[in-house]
Amino acid sequence: SLSRDHFVRPDDFNLAAYWMDWCASFESSVARFIARVRVAPELLPVLPRLFGDWMYTVIEQADPPDAQGWITINMSFDTIDAARMSIMGFGALAEVIDPPDLREMVIETAAAVTKFYAALEQTSNSVQTPFGAPHS
Repeated sequence: SLSRDHFVRPDDFNLAAYWMDWCASFESSVARFIARVRVAPELLPVLPRLFGDWMYTVIEQADPPDAQGWITINMSFDTIDAARMSIMGFGALAEVIDPPDLREMVIETAAAVTKFYAALEQTSNSVQTPFGAPHS
């Protein structure tokens, strides 16, 4: 059966703002892993496309940018590994501030990637063509 109850919406109610705040709150409550990340200004427009519109609220609620224009935000991920993979994808446009375990994982992964590609470069520079000239 239909209810005959009704409500009066307050004049100052902003549905879009309410929905963004609710989504941000929901995302925070379901997230199993929170990382504090310092992000470059170039990365800010990309974050909502990657993580959803709730990131607009996270960015708006951040402290003012530092002298380099970077802001520090809390980002939520399902796991620490998901955080590591996402943050590694940002390259030098993001810095893990906290937790220390994640920061160390990112540093170790970056070092491993650098070592991996350096070894590949060594190998490809030493490959010879059939005529004895180095392969380029």
